Amino acid sequence: MDIADLTQFLSFFDWKEVLLQTRDLASPDGRPLYKYRINEAEFASLEAFLRKKVGEYTLAYVSERPGFADLFVLYGAEWWRRRYDGHGFMWEPILADLQVDSSEWTPSHRSDCVRNGLQGWGLDLLRTGGHRYLGAVAVQGGLPMRLLAEARGRVSYVLSRVLQLSKKSSVLRQDLHGWVVSLQGILPMVYRQTEICDLLADIAWTVLELKQKANLTSGSNAIARLDSLLPEWREEFPLPIEDDQARALIEQLVREAATVRVEKQTLSLPLERSLASNENGGWILRSNIDLPDTIKADRLAQLFEINVDDLSRTAELSLIVGETTQIAQIR
Repeated sequence: MDIADLTQFLSFFDWKEVLLQTRDLASPDGRPLYKYRINEAEFASLEAFLRKKVGEYTLAYVSERPGFADLFVLYGAEWWRRRYDGHGFMWEPILADLQVDSSEWTPSHRSDCVRNGLQGWGLDLLRTGGHRYLGAVAVQGGLPMRLLAEARGRVSYVLSRVLQLSKKSSVLRQDLHGWVVSLQGILPMVYRQTEICDLLADIAWTVLELKQKANLTSGSNAIARLDSLLPEWREEFPLPIEDDQARALIEQLVREAATVRVEKQTLSLPLERSLASNENGGWILRSNIDLPDTIKADRLAQLFEINVDDLSRTAELSLIVGETTQIAQIR
């Protein structure tokens, strides 16, 4: 049965069952909704199906039918991922695209619908601060792709900053996650979730891996090169992305990852500090300093506030942290 063929579906459960069958699932397995990787055709089918049902009856009536809540939550999550443009935080645009009047539905009925819909997918109602129910649906969409593709908003800033911090010659996945966690205070309240921090770290890690595998540079046509060298690269990406979104998003992220080495050379002895979680659930202050192979004499003199003529031919550079000392020979 083709999920795009609306005439085949008599109930909300039919639509959901076919969706699960196309994923080789007998029932929901508790994964976040974005991990079902709904494509554009399936989203269009879902939207048309829900519009048809609420058009035949009233939203208040349809919302009480078995299975509606599951599809409504799925639609809301996918709508947020695909269409949210950063303006406002409300249900009205979602309901407007379903061509229904939001006044037909009381907030308490809508909240019950969201709670039941999440349960239908084996999910819990996350604590998201204000806008708890809308926030729970938005998080299930993953991240708003329009904002990311246009490099707008605080979510995009955090992802960009993490890639800038990844300029070290070797970086571990846990480093990326630690940076995301340390920056999550910048995120909108609804996205300050463990799941979103994991997702942002996974996106940054995937970009770095793709960049390395395909030897991507800021000047290369990233999408064309990925399609040529790694045809299945979209399946590696944590979020499902459409072609237009992919081009803007990936090339923006590649530019962030590819240009950091140039920025690295602007400081003589750059010292970076970051908060990282330890194995006991606490926090540690991590400091990293990069020693270049060469450094200009005038920069070294300026760093230690001495005259260039006073520099000796050889010296020792000592870094003292607590009771630990590291010494590098300079010539």
